[in-house]
Amino acid sequence: MQRIRVTYARTAPLRYTGHLDMQIVWERCLRRARLPLMYSQGFHPQPRINQACPLPLGMTSQMEVMDFWLEISVAIMFPDFATLAFACLVFVLSLYEEEVRESAEKPDMLLP
Repeated sequence: MQRIRVTYARTAPLRYTGHLDMQIVWERCLRRARLPLMYSQGFHPQPRINQACPLPLGMTSQMEVMDFWLEISVAIMFPDFATLAFACLVFVLSLYEEEVRESAEKPDMLLP
């Protein structure tokens, strides 16, 4: 299991995009990049994607944080991830950095 933390900016074109809509956008982007996402268990599995805090509608941010988990460890570097992400995203989104961490058996929380 591998956790990847992505830091990105939501600029003016994304000001009126809601938190749940961004969740769907990231889910589709990661799925189209063919990354081996980890899914929750149960009758309706969802990808393990966590965004730090929902941004109020109409606001912009220079530092949004998102974590997602992969089932297997993949050697992925920031330029490769940025290339995969920008190939899937059709709007202006600035990716700043990406941090890879090997996780324990149980995924930890994004916020302390």
